[in-house]
Amino acid sequence: MPMDVLALLSNQDFLVVFLFTLAVVFGILRTSGTFGNNAAVQMVIAAAIAYFASTYEPYVSTLKHYFPTITWFFVAMFFIAFMLEIFGLRGGKQTSEINVIIYAFLLLVLISLTTFLSYEMNIREIPFFGSIENLILVLGIFFIAAIFWCAYHIKG
Repeated sequence: MPMDVLALLSNQDFLVVFLFTLAVVFGILRTSGTFGNNAAVQMVIAAAIAYFASTYEPYVSTLKHYFPTITWFFVAMFFIAFMLEIFGLRGGKQTSEINVIIYAFLLLVLISLTTFLSYEMNIREIPFFGSIENLILVLGIFFIAAIFWCAYHIKG
């Protein structure tokens, strides 16, 4: 029996799991260079894997259970990459102003999304930082310091 595609797309659980899996698989395929440098082939393969994974109920329930933790992991990794990009340690070159602005905006979106998901999932404590507000304060201080550092070091 074929699945109703519109019913799947209206299901928020399916859509979140599908988009997350699509992004992760596509990123892995792009990074590894599998199937050459053909982004269209990699996207079709990533979409197929994401679709089948999103219709498998044990995968969906496991991902929903660990999604707040996974989100915090990606926020931490993105913050580290953001700092490396600002200080010019990633790729061995200094970044332009537009890259710093884009990375800062994405970092703020990830922090906001993670905070929202943490409150939705009733997660109030984080190891080492205590409450979520403490973590957001620390990230905000680093963010402001990075903005001032960029403003001082970027020529213009």
